[in-house]
Amino acid sequence: MRKRLRQLVIGILTFAMLPLFGCAKPRQIRYDNCRRAFIDEPEEAKAGATVTLKKGMVTDTIEEVYLDDRKLEPDGEEDGFLIYRFVMLDRGVTIRVESKNISAVTKTVLVDYYAAAVAVDEAPGEEEGYYEIVLFDDGSSELLLEEYTNGGTPNEQVRSCRVPREAADEAKALIERFGMREWNDLAEADGIEGKIYVCRFRLDGESFRVTSERMPDDGMEAFAAIRALLQGYLK
Repeated sequence: MRKRLRQLVIGILTFAMLPLFGCAKPRQIRYDNCRRAFIDEPEEAKAGATVTLKKGMVTDTIEEVYLDDRKLEPDGEEDGFLIYRFVMLDRGVTIRVESKNISAVTKTVLVDYYAAAVAVDEAPGEEEGYYEIVLFDDGSSELLLEEYTNGGTPNEQVRSCRVPREAADEAKALIERFGMREWNDLAEADGIEGKIYVCRFRLDGESFRVTSERMPDDGMEAFAAIRALLQGYLK
């Protein structure tokens, strides 16, 4: 009798735990007019399973991915695709993509580092142009970083990527450390010849512009620190 009771209990527990061992019913993953945005998109998944979405990258549009009403953040890149992951719910879910044209998005400059030669000895067509790296806030969950190398020349190169909002906090800490908002009020200031360095930044709701033509003794150290910080975020 006890043996039969034990077998019955084991049978009940085994049946109850079947979903935990892969027998749960797959739940549907629907795509709200955005199926073409993903590669090899999964159609279904079991509750508790990790679902991976591979989305093609675009240049002129900001695209945000949503799981029902919850925004998904990218979990890195792989072979030129943005990777999104989520844990499947015990019900059907809907994936949708919201797009914004970058040209229609207002970009606020948070930090803009600029460097250029003011006297060029090279022959026409051999000039290096300017270098610029800009941190923007365009209303997305992450900030936009753009870099221009050999700017204003036929060899101009542009790179851009998304960076965490902490980048702006780090830049603000450097700006405050070097007292850059007070540079234009200095009674005595140093300058350099041959190149011009400019840094525009937004601090506490105000916009500032400082240059290497009026800076303290550690001014070049400040410019180098801003450039190194922003370059460190480039992917």
